[in-house]
Amino acid sequence: MSRAPAAVRRLVVAVDLAGSTAQDHLRQIATQRRLADVLEVACAEAGIDRPACLRQPQGDGELLLLPPGIDEGRVVPDLVRELGIALREVNRDLSDAARLRLRAALHQGVVHEAAGGFVGRAVVRAFRLLDSAELRAVLREQPRCELALIVSGQLFEDVVEHGYRGLDPQAFRQVRVEVPEKGFAGDGWVHVVLAPPAVPPAAPPAGPAGAGRGGGPRPVAPADLPPVPRPEEVAPRLFRPEVFRQFEGN
Repeated sequence: MSRAPAAVRRLVVAVDLAGSTAQDHLRQIATQRRLADVLEVACAEAGIDRPACLRQPQGDGELLLLPPGIDEGRVVPDLVRELGIALREVNRDLSDAARLRLRAALHQGVVHEAAGGFVGRAVVRAFRLLDSAELRAVLREQPRCELALIVSGQLFEDVVEHGYRGLDPQAFRQVRVEVPEKGFAGDGWVHVVLAPPAVPPAAPPAGPAGAGRGGGPRPVAPADLPPVPRPEEVAPRLFRPEVFRQFEGN
């Protein structure tokens, strides 16, 4: 009997796109490409050596196992921040139907690299948190949510609550995740990243006085016309008294 593969403690990251399976095939291809770009950029900006990670693609998601021995006090806050930034940048020019909305779960623990994938309670717990009703409800109830992230209670206590690299623990909300049919129960802490509010279109510049709809001339109402001057106001020299006296008696 062969020995079991090494039991290595790793940071476990599981992600999944919301709503992508409802798209047609060509849109799903484009969406998966954008997700790969988001993960590539976020890992690079967070200082994660992505080629050194163990990866298991999940179609419209991914399981990412980071190399052992990383500085979690740096990597976790940076990854949370950079995932939000990368999503905002990729969604900037996309329609509401095409923009990426991501669920993500972070946990840590012992993982075995097995013949058919990865074995370990850490992986199972990460996916239970990722698929939890509590995390799905965030995306359903908050249309502007681009990233709904949940960290395990253990990871929150070990890393998040200490405020490493400015990651604010007050930005996380505790939830209780229970999946009775799977015999699972545990705490998680949810963090939500919202898209910026839509900016209303700028009002067209006001036209000159008297301009009508479309910038053309507006019909002039009688009340808008200046009063007609009296003749003596127009030509006061012709209406002097001595001018009129020379015609008297003729």
